Amino acid sequence: MSACFGEISIALLLMRIMNRNKPYEIFLWGLIVILFVVTLLLTILTFSQCTPVTYLWDQLNPEVGYKGSCWDPHIQQYYGYFQGGLLKMYLKGFLDANILQRFLLSVISS
Repeated sequence: MSACFGEISIALLLMRIMNRNKPYEIFLWGLIVILFVVTLLLTILTFSQCTPVTYLWDQLNPEVGYKGSCWDPHIQQYYGYFQGGLLKMYLKGFLDANILQRFLLSVISS
């Protein structure tokens, strides 16, 4: 969930830089909701992939006396790639270059 809050803070910063440009503000609020939902689904996916749930962190511990099973680890890996690249994909595709340049200049100058 912490990665989601970092990306949401970037979206809120962009809203402030854009001086309340209504179409971009609506777009970014929609993106914030999508990011939160996708990250929440990743959290649910993480805790539902192993049976029993404690096997997720106990599977490599030889002292644990119970057996369990987990999904293929690539499922969570690919979903994590999707979740991590979501904001970056939208920013590259939909934001005006001038706004992105102003954002980068403000980051570099701070």
